[in-house]
Amino acid sequence: MLTTHVDIEVLSDAKRKYEEDTITRPREFIDLVNKNSDLIVYGKPTEDEYRILSQLLAGRGDTLIKKESEISCSHAVVNSADPFQLFFAAGSQFADSKQANFFTASLADYEEKYKALIKESTFRVSDPEAKSSFSNWSDIVPEVFFSDIVLVDPFIIESANAVSLENNLYSLIRAFREKHWIETFFIFTNKPSDDSNIEEIRKTCREILGYGVKFGLIYFDKNFSEHDRYLIMNYNYINSGNSFSSFFNTEEKQSGKRTSTVRVLSYVNPSNFENANDILYRVKQSLDVLISKNKKLVFLKSRLFFFADSRKANE
Repeated sequence: MLTTHVDIEVLSDAKRKYEEDTITRPREFIDLVNKNSDLIVYGKPTEDEYRILSQLLAGRGDTLIKKESEISCSHAVVNSADPFQLFFAAGSQFADSKQANFFTASLADYEEKYKALIKESTFRVSDPEAKSSFSNWSDIVPEVFFSDIVLVDPFIIESANAVSLENNLYSLIRAFREKHWIETFFIFTNKPSDDSNIEEIRKTCREILGYGVKFGLIYFDKNFSEHDRYLIMNYNYINSGNSFSSFFNTEEKQSGKRTSTVRVLSYVNPSNFENANDILYRVKQSLDVLISKNKKLVFLKSRLFFFADSRKANE
């Protein structure tokens, strides 16, 4: 589950606006702080704000609430290894470490940014009757912040001809790279029947991402099995029934071989968060097996494995 750091002023503003208009005012943000994330509140509440906190304490189920003494979450010291944290501050000046690593929003723009955070999309590929389809990879890139990506696709390089690689894998990476600065990008896939050009593929991926990005293209451990394909990020994941290598086989045209559904899902829904972390856990188990056999792979560390590592430590 996500952890939400929020200044009391933002909580008060959201609660006031919702109470003034419960008909048209969406309550997703209220649900986020009330039950869909662990909550850490900052600031010195007034009497009315104490009332809001008391309401939030009721009926939270398994979620946690904590009160911090700091005036604002904008400069609070947090565990930077956990990428699944949100920051809603009264002011707009955040510590550089916050803006570089996390979703941040202020009292002035939290409603607009929250809409991007919760946005979900469904696309039908190669379906002429579909109301929503995508014509290039940028259509499925989330608007919300991300810095780390894990791509899980058994067949992403199986059809490793130049056209397929350029229009699918390479164009996908470019679309995500152009949206945000990426710190880590790891691809997990099956070993193709012919991997004679694998080093050239790795080199091209690194050139697109930039050599400051930690990159890896890793073959699954033979015991790993995953049917669907995933792009997993800090606050969203993308699920596809077909390989990401199959969508565009000519420039700007979808392959048309078979229909498929691509979904962009938000972690604001706790079940999406759990699904993504279950996938990451299985990937990390496979990766740990590979590292035990080849210590050179120990550099393959991503913040996205934060809960996978914690889960393993508690087993």
